[in-house]
Parts: sequence; structure tokens; C-alpha cells
Amino acid sequence: MTRTAPRRLLALLLAFACGPLALAESSMERLTVHRDLTYAAHARGTLDVYVPDGADGAPVVLFVHGGALLFGDKSLVAHVGLRLAREGVITVAVNHRFSPDVSHPEHVRDVAAATRWVVDEIAAHGGDPARLV
Repeated sequence: MTRTAPRRLLALLLAFACGPLALAESSMERLTVHRDLTYAAHARGTLDVYVPDGADGAPVVLFVHGGALLFGDKSLVAHVGLRLAREGVITVAVNHRFSPDVSHPEHVRDVAAATRWVVDEIAAHGGDPARLV
């Protein structure tokens, strides 16, 4: 490994990590982000909603972050919500509880509760619950 290799790796990691921030700054004029809305009564029962300006009957994507049910956070997928909102799609990014704090099927119940929230509430944000993916 050359002396510049660690610097190149650091630059690449910073570019990857900051890419969503640059997208957020350029996109915020055309969308609204509603953060930490509650869908369930536990600490991780929150979601973020990315809404394109002027949304009316817009399609909706429910996005559950990765992490093998052991870790992760909806904030790590903010770039997905920002990008889809720029394309006219409302995105709902969901947190859920982790193992081993809960066991199956509690994770499924969390996502089901978030889905119920979307069906019941997304019209107030300009989304069409019949167009939920």
C-alpha cells in the first residue's frame, strides 16, 4: 500500500458519506421532510416522510432500512427518500425494533404497524394509499 492509498480511501469514504448531504441540500427546495413521526408506542416506532412539493395522490414507497434486524436506522436511507421525492414519489422510511431486544414476529408487527400508519395517514401528506409499494 502506498502512502497515498489511505488518503484516497478516506477521500472515497468521505465522498460516499457526504453524497446524500449534497443531494439533500440541492433537493430541499422541492420537498418537505417530516421527521420522527410516531407509528407505534415504543422508542423505535418512528418514521420519516419525504414529500415532493405539490404532492396530490402521489405514489408511496415504504422503505425499511437494512441491518439484518440487528441494527440500522431510517436516517441512513435519507438519500433514497430525497431521490424518490425528486421524482414525485412519497417515501416513508421506517425504524423498527432490533433483536435480541425483541424476537420474531415483533419485527414483522413493527413493519405492519408502519404500513397501517401509511394507509391511514399518507393522504394528509398528499399520497395515495392505494398506490403504496
